[in-house]
Amino acid sequence: MSTRSINQALPGERVIGLSPGTAEAASRVWLRRPNLFPGRALSVAALQQRQTWQAGHISARGRDFVPGVADGLEVSLTPAATGTGLAAWQVEVARGRALCASGEDVVLPQDLQCRLVDLPVVAPAAFFANGSGVSDPAPDGSLRDRQVGATLAELQPAASANLPRLGLLVLQPVAMDLSSFDPLDPCDRTPWGEASGQRSDPAAYEDWRTRDAARLLWYVWPSEWESAAAPLGESRTPEQLRSLLAARIFAAEAQLKANQALPWEAFGQPLALVLLDAAGAVLWWDRASVVRAGGRCRDARVRWLGAKVDTTSRAPALWQARIEQFAEQVAAAGSTEAVNLSQQFVDWLPPVGLLPRNAVNANASQTSFFPQRFDIDAAPVPLEQLDLAVRASAGLSPLHLGSNESVRLLVPVPLASWEPRLLINEGVDAEFQATVERFSLSRARALGARQGLRTKQMVLTHALSGRREEPPAFNDDAAHEHLSPWGPPPAGGGHRSALRAGVHQHYFERVAAPHAVAGDRLFAW
Repeated sequence: MSTRSINQALPGERVIGLSPGTAEAASRVWLRRPNLFPGRALSVAALQQRQTWQAGHISARGRDFVPGVADGLEVSLTPAATGTGLAAWQVEVARGRALCASGEDVVLPQDLQCRLVDLPVVAPAAFFANGSGVSDPAPDGSLRDRQVGATLAELQPAASANLPRLGLLVLQPVAMDLSSFDPLDPCDRTPWGEASGQRSDPAAYEDWRTRDAARLLWYVWPSEWESAAAPLGESRTPEQLRSLLAARIFAAEAQLKANQALPWEAFGQPLALVLLDAAGAVLWWDRASVVRAGGRCRDARVRWLGAKVDTTSRAPALWQARIEQFAEQVAAAGSTEAVNLSQQFVDWLPPVGLLPRNAVNANASQTSFFPQRFDIDAAPVPLEQLDLAVRASAGLSPLHLGSNESVRLLVPVPLASWEPRLLINEGVDAEFQATVERFSLSRARALGARQGLRTKQMVLTHALSGRREEPPAFNDDAAHEHLSPWGPPPAGGGHRSALRAGVHQHYFERVAAPHAVAGDRLFAW
């Protein structure tokens, strides 16, 4: 870097500072690009600086997009065939790709499988020495600096004893130097020279190349983090800890300013939040609490030139994560009753989410999932427009379980069956019902009289011609007639009483055996 004096300076124009200030500082900045020209010897330092400069520009361009998982990278923890504690668990990460908060992309071209105890630990430096520094904040109140140290299996006894039960799986992008030479072949390491007494460096013939790679880390939960300063409580169940931690992470992320990130995002892409028991067994792992959907532009107006950085660019991914975390925990509960399911959520609920079928009793219009202080109503929504309703409510504030909140249950129905008052039980007016019953009774009497005339016609026809014909049934015509509220007429006729006031008595004569009528109806014609 060379500086020149300002010739013919404008009024007030002068040098106020240099950035970087010195040549030593410039050598540590990735923006420093080597001046390559024909005939210049390409040294190792110049080549590395050129690669660092190119990688810096790529990561800077990557920061124009929202960090998070673009595809795949699902995590599962399964018990291994042998081992106890942490050694009895195996981590499986599906192939995929993500964009880290630093702007670097991390890609897994194939599924990753490893033991949980083989993961390097990210913790303060003092933790690897004597197990301290994971709960107390730094003297200035900030988060202690962390570094990648030994694996979980290689921790010191003091560190293993103080290992927090909570941690994060983080996929970190790294660079590796690879060579294709065979270290067991003596010919590849034999120095030689054309002139006598000359010896060449065997490293000059090793084809070393730098490759992009990724490694899985165990990030110790930052207990001194300001957003988790309040104690979680020993009386919390594992499920309650899961919802409580997710709510705290969401609240801390919502307060981030532009170009700020969560503590673990400085080491790579988080994949899951994991809780262990005292023996080292995995109680649960939560993906949506730390994983965000990434790869989209920070702002809808972002162009290839001059991208705009928006402080709210992470908000849509955060809203989606709150919905997915609630769905994951509800799905993990299985067929748990609504009352027991509601006890898993301590303080907060997402503004919108998917409830299980047993959370609402549609017949009784009741739900035992929400607190009694909540004001709850229900409304039908077309199934084709459900995503619009979810998107409109995703940015609302979370529901506080200790406050008086208003909740609307959206019941998805096909568009062909939708109407605004579909879920309302319409009451029948008393006058309308009385009029319908009066008309039905008059109609039944008329139909009964018609059926009686048919029966008399059959009797007279049989007496005159000797030909017996069965009268048509009262409900055989095309109109599907019915005699409601009366029943079908008796086959052999009967006694017809006059419409008079007083008591009417009907009885059977010369019955073969007495019988009692219980739970049946007796129709009087």
